[in-house]
Amino acid sequence: MEKSYFCSEQIGQMQATYDALVMLKMIHDAGCDIVNQPINYYCYDWGDQYPIFITCIKRVFGDVRKTYEGLNQHWEEVSTYRISFPEMALFFAIVDKEKSDNYAAKFNKMLKQECQYLEFNMDGLVATSCIHITLTGFYGILSPFLKVLLNIRQEVKQVIRDYKYQIQNGARNVQLLKQVQERIGSVPDVGIGEKTDIVFAKIMEYLHADLIMESKDAFTFDMMLTRLTHVLDQETINRKDEVA
Repeated sequence: MEKSYFCSEQIGQMQATYDALVMLKMIHDAGCDIVNQPINYYCYDWGDQYPIFITCIKRVFGDVRKTYEGLNQHWEEVSTYRISFPEMALFFAIVDKEKSDNYAAKFNKMLKQECQYLEFNMDGLVATSCIHITLTGFYGILSPFLKVLLNIRQEVKQVIRDYKYQIQNGARNVQLLKQVQERIGSVPDVGIGEKTDIVFAKIMEYLHADLIMESKDAFTFDMMLTRLTHVLDQETINRKDEVA
């Protein structure tokens, strides 16, 4: 039975190409359009996926600039990049000083990565509006490094999303409760930080009104306002009738 063998060059090509494909899958999952704006992923040798790594970062973060290139004391190639990440400024403004320090330490630790198969590593530092990374070595597996950058980005964006949701949620709750206070002079005992659908349900219960729909989750905020106005109008009429 005949056997076929791959030479070391062919194996290197396949490993590097697979590494590139993994990176493309990562940025696709992160929301980048690689169908209409494809990236050539084929690698002829080890190291060919290096520019693909940088291209993937650019697709996700926008701006990437090389700030240093040279050799260290061990005659290894060293390249440093500045990755633009303006959301980081808002992120650090949202979290308090202690959390900010903890997050920075956590992210910096995440950025310290070593290739499991070759002498190649990444080190990094998060700053106010960017991420600095330093790659040391001639070539290696880069997809784990990209994964770390994407994980940091995802965590930062999630904190920002949660913060914006809390702001919007609180503002809507205030609007609902203010309307009740102005119309009947009192409000139910409910926290401003509760989810808006819970606050709305508490208000309806307080006013002895039905939600009408099978699930309070089916209400949009505009529908809540409309329903509340109707209930308060009816409550005002009932109170006038009682006085009369």
